[in-house]
This record gives sequence, structure tokens and C-alpha cells, in this order.
Amino acid sequence: MMDDPRHARIRRLVTKGLTPTTVRNLESEVRRRTKLPLEPIEDECNSLVDVAADLLMQAICLLMGVPESDRHRLFECVEHIFDVPDESDFMAMTHQREAAVSKVFEYVVALIEDKHQHPQDDMLSLVIHAELEDEDPSRLTEGEFSAFISLLFSACAETTRNAIAGSMLAFIEWPEQLVRLRNHSEKLGTAVEEILRWTPRSPFKR
Repeated sequence: MMDDPRHARIRRLVTKGLTPTTVRNLESEVRRRTKLPLEPIEDECNSLVDVAADLLMQAICLLMGVPESDRHRLFECVEHIFDVPDESDFMAMTHQREAAVSKVFEYVVALIEDKHQHPQDDMLSLVIHAELEDEDPSRLTEGEFSAFISLLFSACAETTRNAIAGSMLAFIEWPEQLVRLRNHSEKLGTAVEEILRWTPRSPFKR
């Protein structure tokens, strides 16, 4: 958590990499990857692991220009980061959590260096090279960027997975709502907002 003016500066820099154009350019690839975890399913599956977790890591890796092959290793670390032994003390650390945090940090440091040396058109490359002439410092510092990416990996993975899995459970328990949504696809945007409101929150927000 932080206050202005630092918050405003960081937000202006980060939003340079997450514009409506950036999101639109990713849409077709996200749609393609959405089908990938569903295609192998025949009769049964673990929807939390095989669908919700895999789909969100596909999307995050695509957005940030992370190799798709790294998604399982990263998600395993994220799982341990959110393995909170005592919900009243989110900062309580176990050996597994400490190791997971360390692995994610090491990965992020290497990723930042790669984006410095080999920028592409992904969000991370755009953010890491974003500059504000009227601010000092004009770019994100290494510490700010590392913290931003670590938070994005962790918080996005947890909240999105819960939303996908929670919505699947809700539609199984209330199938008439699924039928209603299929018959009124124009309400999909409202349904997504309701799913985000209704599903379990991340430990970051408890």
C-alpha cells in the first residue's frame, strides 16, 4: 500500500503497458489458449487444477511475455506463497513459503534483465521501458518493478483461479443460472462482475 504522489507516479508508468490496445491485441490468443485445457477432458477432470489454474497462468504468461513452459513451475511457487497457516497473520512464514517467495523473486530478477536486453511487445517490456519526463525518478526503479511483478504473479493468480473455480461450482449448483446466461449472452459482462464479487477472496483482501 502507498499514497500519492508515489502511487500516482507508479500507476501512470504501469498503465503504459496495459492499454486497451494491448488487451485487444491479446484477445484472439487468449481465446485460443482458453480451449487448450478443455480439449483433453473426456469424462472427468480436476477443474481447479486442470482448468482454472492452467488457464489463468496461460493468460498471465501471455500478458507478461513469460515462456509458456514456465507456467507450471511458477504456479507451484504461487501456491506455496498463498498457503497461509494462520489467516489472522498473513505474514506468518513457513519454510515452504519462504522458499517459494525466494524462487519467484529470483525468477523476476532474471525476467527483468531479459526484458532490458530483449524488449518485445509484451506488457513487461512496455512497462520496464516506460518513462515520464515530468517525474523523478522517471522510470520504475528495480525494486518497484520487482515488487510489481511479484504482486502481479501472486495476486492475479489467486483471485482469477478462485473466480473461475467458484463460477464453475456455482453453475453446477444452480444450473438454471447457466441456462439463463447462455440464453442471454449479452449479460456476460454483468455475470463476470458478479462472479468476482461473489467468489472467495484472496488472502491479500481478507
